[in-house]
Amino acid sequence: MALEKGNKAKLVLEDGTIYEGYSDVRNPCFGQLCYNTSVIGYQEIITDPVYAGKILVFAYPQIGNYGVNTEDLQSAKIQTAAVVARDFCADPNNFRMSSSLPDFLEKSGVCAFEGLDTRQLVRHITANPGLYACICPVEYDENVAKEELNNYIEKAKSINLVKNATSKKAYSIDVSQLGNFNNAKSLFKNKFKIAVLDLGISASQLACLSYISKAIEVFPYNSSAKDILDAKCDALYISAGPGNPLNVDFVCETINELAYKLPIYACGMGHLLVARAFNFDIKPCKIEHFGSNVPVYDVFNDIAYATTQHHSYCVCSCGFEKDENGVFVANLSGHDFAIAYKNVNDGSCEGLALLDLPIFTSQFHPDSFDTSAKSQISIFYD
Repeated sequence: MALEKGNKAKLVLEDGTIYEGYSDVRNPCFGQLCYNTSVIGYQEIITDPVYAGKILVFAYPQIGNYGVNTEDLQSAKIQTAAVVARDFCADPNNFRMSSSLPDFLEKSGVCAFEGLDTRQLVRHITANPGLYACICPVEYDENVAKEELNNYIEKAKSINLVKNATSKKAYSIDVSQLGNFNNAKSLFKNKFKIAVLDLGISASQLACLSYISKAIEVFPYNSSAKDILDAKCDALYISAGPGNPLNVDFVCETINELAYKLPIYACGMGHLLVARAFNFDIKPCKIEHFGSNVPVYDVFNDIAYATTQHHSYCVCSCGFEKDENGVFVANLSGHDFAIAYKNVNDGSCEGLALLDLPIFTSQFHPDSFDTSAKSQISIFYD
């Protein structure tokens, strides 16, 4: 174990379940529980804005065995409220590393908790999605912890996390400065000027956009349609982001204004907000989708992808009917939609295509694909 064994702590769940382990936490730490099944990529995961405010549980037993470095950050800081693992590696080794994961968490002021059966905890989370939890010293009064957790939950459920994850002001990006992703740029024609509506965009999403862009203009989530149109871009990308899509209203109005004026591709939270803008119902997932190698079927291209996902909500597919080609279609707000992508595990909607406007969406993240494969990248970004 990387944490001091003498510092016993407990993880108190909203439903009263308690797990004991080890942590250097001094004051209670609160957040919504989620998990991730990935074996590697922990640095990218904990710095991805989509995990803002989460207590993140890694299912894989040991985390941190290759340390952390300065090149793979997805944002400027750790986004999670806390990180839970069976075991944090105390002695990592990798030629790129600049520090260990426990040191990185400690220096960032982020709670680390270890010493419990995380696979059992993940099973509990999947059976009870959306649980909130508190991490506190083992001697902390249990009743006080539960009361403070309930107070936190009451406030947290209405918070617009996108507001905190978005950029503070609009800015331009020099696509030649986006790192290793430029190695594959010869595969694409870099001729488009792309507008990005930033709901909490990660570095890898921006890097993938550089494949097709001669310029990228990034706008905060509350930018007006006029602000975006004045930039005279060729298309709009609506990024992924954290939190509950039902707490983000202004973006839906912007989408409605831009739907007839720009081609739009939306991902993650962006996908859910495009669906909201056209009056689709959004519902919590029966089993939340967090982790890698999640199989998704591409209806139009008859191909399956192994994807990375991190979401608790999905588009309700009620009202879709199968047409003569076997595609599920529906008409909402005067437009024809098709389910373009389906989750192979539970059949849920993973993406939409408007049949009469140049708009399509995906719930999963194209930036998670093998970036050497033109066929995968081009489907989403070309």
